[in-house]
Amino acid sequence: MKKYQITIYCICCLLSLLTDCSSELNNGIVKITPEFVLAVQKYDALGEFSEGLAPVGITENATQLWGYINTKGEEVIPCKIEALKVGCFSEGLACIVKDEKFSFIDREGKTVFTIDKSGATCSAEEISFEVITKSDLPFFKNGECGLCYTDYDKVIYVDKKGRTIREETINKTVSESIIGKYEAFSEGEGYNNTGLKDRNGDIVIPAKYNNIFTGVEESGVFLATIADNGGEDGMMPEYYVGYVDLKGNDTFTEQQKRQIQRLKAASPDALAKAIKEAKWIETEQGFKYPDIMKKSNTEIEEYAYDIDSYSWYNVELCYFGAGAWATEEYFFEKGIIAPYTKIRETTYTSGDINELFGSYIVSGFVDDGRIFYLKRYIATSDIPHPDFLVLVYPEVFQKEVEPLIDVVRKWKN
Repeated sequence: MKKYQITIYCICCLLSLLTDCSSELNNGIVKITPEFVLAVQKYDALGEFSEGLAPVGITENATQLWGYINTKGEEVIPCKIEALKVGCFSEGLACIVKDEKFSFIDREGKTVFTIDKSGATCSAEEISFEVITKSDLPFFKNGECGLCYTDYDKVIYVDKKGRTIREETINKTVSESIIGKYEAFSEGEGYNNTGLKDRNGDIVIPAKYNNIFTGVEESGVFLATIADNGGEDGMMPEYYVGYVDLKGNDTFTEQQKRQIQRLKAASPDALAKAIKEAKWIETEQGFKYPDIMKKSNTEIEEYAYDIDSYSWYNVELCYFGAGAWATEEYFFEKGIIAPYTKIRETTYTSGDINELFGSYIVSGFVDDGRIFYLKRYIATSDIPHPDFLVLVYPEVFQKEVEPLIDVVRKWKN
């Protein structure tokens, strides 16, 4: 029996907060009190509040366990759900992903229905395990939820009992982000340089976080991450997740805050001097990198590949090999091209990114505001499995990274 890979998207946008939630939930504003801070700091993963509840996760004996808290930080659905990932609530239901099955639970944690399809995969727009946004997994609007079957080019709409309502031809724009009243902005260089502005451009949260996630705003708090800079040895940073309100109060511990420092030592002059004095090391993949860059390896579970990263502060040269799926336009809209880093916008393309064979170059911006310069190479094969080499760097280093851009440009020529 042939297995079909299934990608499930949320087809729906967020309803008006006045109609999505009951009057009780509309009053569910989160207050970052000492009690709330203490309650959420025990979790490894946090999610956006929606309809008065937020998903939370802990890791016990290498097992991911999930539950839900209310706006007071109380665990109303215990952290006993074993799953790959869980979603936020919408119209009283939340999606659970486990063992190629997509289930929807109610506010008591009871399963309402399950979608059991061979080969089902989670295509959540996740940055890491620790952050859960509402648009990561399917959610309901007006009593229906859209499931996208890529092999059939069909969108299957189901009701709140899991019954098929209708089918439509796939529209590439069906997976939409939730747009809110605020937007993140970056200021300066380094990891923790992101804040929040309103639609008038006024700053409401200073730029001191690695990332802030906007969209679901009914609770008055936003998911945020902070990261240490990896130190002078160039190692990858460690990320922490918490909540932040519009007054700038957050749930990060004092110990975490002390670990977070801006990259004061990383300057264009320092990079130019370091590259000039460096010895170049040749890799098995056919490119060279300066020995000032420290190597690390990161597993990207979402797409089942590893990234070899050679980093000097927040300048990264990354190599990874991927499956044939990476030739699709989808990858360049949502793909992870460096550890904890995804493409935000593509501004230049040389060649057809949907061409099965051949090489091309793509550049643009990643989600933390840095620039990327990427080359794909595919050797002659019956089944294309492309290799990627990508440089990610702050715009301030544009001149100094030219030797590294040249490495990417000439790779496999």
